[in-house]
Amino acid sequence: MGKKSNEVSLPLSSMQRICSLREYCEHDIRLKLKRFELSDAETDSVILKLKAENFLNEERFATAFVKDKSRLGGWGARKIVYALKNRKVSEEAINRALSKIDADSERKTLEKILTAKAKELKRDEEREKRRAKLIRFALSRGFSYDKILEVVNKIIG
Repeated sequence: MGKKSNEVSLPLSSMQRICSLREYCEHDIRLKLKRFELSDAETDSVILKLKAENFLNEERFATAFVKDKSRLGGWGARKIVYALKNRKVSEEAINRALSKIDADSERKTLEKILTAKAKELKRDEEREKRRAKLIRFALSRGFSYDKILEVVNKIIG
C-alpha cells in the first residue's frame, strides 16, 4: 500500500499546485495526469481528492471561464458554450455561469469588437461586402445573429 500511495502523491501534489494557480476543469486535469501514466483508478482517486479539497470545482471553473472569455476574449455565448462542452463541463454549470453574463455588457463587447473590425476594413469596399464581413466575424466569435444584425446596422447603417 505504501508504494501505491507514494505513486499517487506526486501527481496529486503536482495537480494541487497547478490548481492553486488558476481554475481547471476535470477534463483538463485528466489530460495533465496522463503524463504520470496512472491507472484509471489512480486517476479517479486523484480527481476525487482534488474535488474533496476544493482544488477542483466545476462551477467555479465555468464561471471563471465565462467571465474571462466574454470580457477579455470578446467571445459570445455560443462560442463559450461550445468550448465548455468540449471540456466536458456539465450543462447545469454552463447555464449557471452564462446566466451571470450581463446582456448589456455582452452587447457592449460586440459593439467594441465590431467597431474595431470595421476600422480594419477598406472604406472603398461596397457596403454589403463590409456588412457581410462584419457578420461573419461576429458569428465566428459566437454571438447570436439577431444581436449581430442590430450592432452591424448601427455601425454601418
